[in-house]
Amino acid sequence: MGYTRKWVAVVAKLTRLTQEGQLVWTRRKSPSTLGSESQARISEFYGTNFQGKNIGIFLKTEKHYSEEELPYNYSRPALALFSDAWECEWECPDVAGTSELYDAVRYEVAGVDQWLNTFMNDYDYEQGETRDRG
Repeated sequence: MGYTRKWVAVVAKLTRLTQEGQLVWTRRKSPSTLGSESQARISEFYGTNFQGKNIGIFLKTEKHYSEEELPYNYSRPALALFSDAWECEWECPDVAGTSELYDAVRYEVAGVDQWLNTFMNDYDYEQGETRDRG
């Protein structure tokens, strides 16, 4: 299996484990950068530990320049491996599925399923009214 295909498979597995509730993510304080060489800004940082390795997914914003040499910011979800102190050790390549993993993590951390289940149990959508809990 090629290098990129391995990372696509890793991202797909992380997404599946997240959606199945087998991988628990928490919102964490964002590291200021990805290392001394990076000028990227990191925001909306989520972390987990899987098989003894800290994994982070986050929004990465970098300055780019248009053909007219006008600066603009470009943001995308990114995945990286981190040390025990949450310092970036390796940024994973930008592969298909990273955005879906980021969305799955945000969905799980926000507790959307639990809220939807509670709402649907408390609300009779056919009648358009709240069920009596008494």
